[in-house]
Amino acid sequence: MNIKLSVDTLGSETPLSELISGLNDSSIKNENYFFYLFGNKNYIKKELDNHKSLIKNVQIVHCEDEI
Repeated sequence: MNIKLSVDTLGSETPLSELISGLNDSSIKNENYFFYLFGNKNYIKKELDNHKSLIKNVQIVHCEDEI
């Protein structure tokens, strides 16, 4: 069973690099996690370059505006 989680990367107080690192750790421990990352795709892709194993468990939803 896949568990799908949405993550807002725009309005977080946690830096994007720490968010991605934490998601990578979670993905390693829970292979059935799939993450929808909402935020600037260019910034997210840059951080994902440091966590290649996470890429298969992620879909980026590009957003530029914060509410």
